[in-house]
Amino acid sequence: MDYQGQIVALCDAVVGLISDAPAGTFCKDFKVERLFVPILDTTKISDEVARLDVIPGSDSESRVGGGAQGSFSGTYDVHLVLQQRVGAGPDAEAKIAQLMRLRGQLRDYFKRIAIEVDDETQQFRAVLEAVDAPAPYVLGRLIEQNCFFSEVILAFKVVL
Repeated sequence: MDYQGQIVALCDAVVGLISDAPAGTFCKDFKVERLFVPILDTTKISDEVARLDVIPGSDSESRVGGGAQGSFSGTYDVHLVLQQRVGAGPDAEAKIAQLMRLRGQLRDYFKRIAIEVDDETQQFRAVLEAVDAPAPYVLGRLIEQNCFFSEVILAFKVVL
């Protein structure tokens, strides 16, 4: 099994599920894209539309039963990087509140579903195992550049 291919296929499936979510699932529209490196240049971040970068993270494997003959199961981290330029003042506060709400909705969305990956090279099922989000946003970036930046790490377990 191609574990590096699995994590990229999983990220692509996450993008597909978000893109195909029914209207009203999320509180605001945003652009979603799978990348290997998030956009960090704030001049390329819109103040009109939020962006969500879906980025492959770490992966780990563990043997599942059967001693030396047992198969391996993987856990894959998918980073969700949510960004939008928000400006300053009262309008910024409203935008930040909406982005915080969207951040929570994205976290909750994957708690309720299993992801089926079936492309030309990969076929597997993954479920959310854990969510890691140490800080809701990067305060320094918000103060200095008027740009909301939040990262949530979703750890998915491949179901055998």
